[in-house]
Amino acid sequence: MMINVTGDCFPCCMGITTDSDDSLCIGNIKYKSITDMYATDSKVQGIRNMHRMDDYSSLNMCRACDTWFVPSNIFVSIGNKWY
Repeated sequence: MMINVTGDCFPCCMGITTDSDDSLCIGNIKYKSITDMYATDSKVQGIRNMHRMDDYSSLNMCRACDTWFVPSNIFVSIGNKWY
């Protein structure tokens, strides 16, 4: 997750650099916690699901990225919950 200088949060660094209309912005750190953004945002869940299915071409930011590969057994723990 990347946060820009105004507090807007994006799923990754490519979201900031390729998202000219802020459509990939998942919230602002001033108004929503990182946990809520990562765990409940439908955009983040959709991106995670696409990556689990090895679909890296549906989003422009993923198509333009050369560091997208993460083994499918990698999970993130936030609090007591795994994603």
